[in-house]
Amino acid sequence: MTPSLTVAEAVDLVDGKGSYADQNTDQAGRFPGSKGRPAGMSIDERLPMQEERERRLAQELANRLDVFFRARPAAQWHFAAGPKYHNEILVRLSPEVRDRLDRSIQKELANVPLAELRSHFKLTPAGAGS
Repeated sequence: MTPSLTVAEAVDLVDGKGSYADQNTDQAGRFPGSKGRPAGMSIDERLPMQEERERRLAQELANRLDVFFRARPAAQWHFAAGPKYHNEILVRLSPEVRDRLDRSIQKELANVPLAELRSHFKLTPAGAGS
């Protein structure tokens, strides 16, 4: 059987669009001084919130992949994600779904034309034999 690429399911992850700053623009807060130190502005408060947003997004993607592949118990699959999320998603997958992963590449392919995706996964061209 020749491997093929088809859209099996499309998902729109609203939290995955845009940068953290696009969604959260609060300024650093003031904290009361302590032990003789004056009150002042906090250092970057956004970092823990941004990390939490990224963790939740990776978990949501892993959950969706688990549901999708559990409904297809014979399917093997290939996975690509940018460096920021690649490992974060893989470690959150269930072992049975992760074990069926045939190829995994750490590369952002969201804007790559469908015709070029084959080369990233070393699939034979459409219509060619295996």
